[in-house]
Amino acid sequence: FKKAIAIDIDEDSIENAKEYFKINKVTDNIKLYKKDIYEIKEKNFDVIYANILRNVIENNLYSIYNKLKTGGKLFISGVLADEENKISESLRKNNFRIINKRFKSEWLGIYAVKE
Repeated sequence: FKKAIAIDIDEDSIENAKEYFKINKVTDNIKLYKKDIYEIKEKNFDVIYANILRNVIENNLYSIYNKLKTGGKLFISGVLADEENKISESLRKNNFRIINKRFKSEWLGIYAVKE
């Protein structure tokens, strides 16, 4: 990616991100916010990656949908495998088409596209 937006609401996560941006020499390529997704002004993203609990993703699907451009890709991780049906149903109800699911141990990863 030439540029990226990173968000979190946890201060420790923000500080860790800043440290890793410096280590990986990407500080100039990533804009970092301590905000929820609905609070950022940027939109028309090609890709959104959400690594957080299912209920947080579900509570933010409306904002995620509105921030992605049509055909934009959504990658999800951090969801427990036994929550597959719940998150899949939420994605379908919010006009995402699930392309692929991957399971590793007790975790689920999903690749979906905004329709």
